[in-house]
Amino acid sequence: MKKSATMAVIISGFLYGCATTLPQVPGVDKPEYIKSEAYYKTNLKDVIAKAEAGDAPSQVELVYAYGSDKQKSNYWLEKAAAQDYLPAVSSLGARHYDYSHWGYVKNDALAEQLCYQAYEIFLSKPEAEWNNYERTRAAGALTNIAIHNLKNKDLAQDLLCKAKNIKFESPNSTYMINTNLKQIGRTCSIQ
Repeated sequence: MKKSATMAVIISGFLYGCATTLPQVPGVDKPEYIKSEAYYKTNLKDVIAKAEAGDAPSQVELVYAYGSDKQKSNYWLEKAAAQDYLPAVSSLGARHYDYSHWGYVKNDALAEQLCYQAYEIFLSKPEAEWNNYERTRAAGALTNIAIHNLKNKDLAQDLLCKAKNIKFESPNSTYMINTNLKQIGRTCSIQ
């Protein structure tokens, strides 16, 4: 797979919150701090220095920059998640659900725990203080737990409705929530 195609797949996985990696679709936002592949060719040392100093957004930048190197990508994602950085925790949960692609051992309990942790981080401050990308990641975390628990319709409905009530703009995430609600034959009341 070409580097640019690999980057698109990785970016799309991050953009869907905690959802399974899907092809990139126009209209889905990405964090403003993620730069082009060309940027990383000339500025990688600066990003690494910030990441090594503990800057979580820079660590997530390296997740993108090292996307085709699963070991390095996972390393930086785990470093950022260890700081309770919402996008990293949500993404790590997604990677544990999609474990075989990312080199992890199957552990749905850990994936679910990480996705709940991402939502708890989201609840730790007012919703208005999160940017759209972070709100989408929180909604995605709940959606991913629901997707893996569709047989428990009450739980899935609760999680999907909580996700739907988060104020975010992402046509793809909204579509995933609505599709899964339809699949379990449930709806949400507007809050």
